[in-house]
Amino acid sequence: MEFIIASNRLCFAACLQMVLLNIYDRNIDQVEIAREFGITLPVTDTLLDRIPQARISDNPTQWGMNISPLQLDHFLQTKNIKRTFEYLPTKTFEDWMFLDIIIQKTRNFNTIVTFEYNSLFQPANKTFYGHALLLDGVKDDNLIAYDPGPYEFGVKEVSYFDLFVASKRMNGGLWIFY
Repeated sequence: MEFIIASNRLCFAACLQMVLLNIYDRNIDQVEIAREFGITLPVTDTLLDRIPQARISDNPTQWGMNISPLQLDHFLQTKNIKRTFEYLPTKTFEDWMFLDIIIQKTRNFNTIVTFEYNSLFQPANKTFYGHALLLDGVKDDNLIAYDPGPYEFGVKEVSYFDLFVASKRMNGGLWIFY
């Protein structure tokens, strides 16, 4: 697995880039992915040079990408990649179901999970930020995940329950690729 470090606010795009490379042998850069889906950035962000069509906001809770399954399906079609993913919103199941689904379906970094960053990594910080990790599997009651950063990137063990709560808080979910 080739791990990629995300540019600021491109964690989901970096995870998707790794999935496309790992599963479909297609290398589509995270910035190109952000251009395709759209992104919201602060007016001072250096990514604006590379994504001039980005939406601008001074509200940090709006920064980043907001992707729907229909958008992802369309994106894959335009890249001639057969749709082989499912999206499971966290709000539709309980914590034990979250772990069961991950145990059943996650293999070799094929699942992206979206969640609220500070709920998982900085609980004392009350600022709301979305984030994405790439899941590899389960070890005891923890999940093995790659965090694309950009700041604290790397393979981590995270509590499945804490990730479930953080994902539910943001109305996040599991993007599972086959």
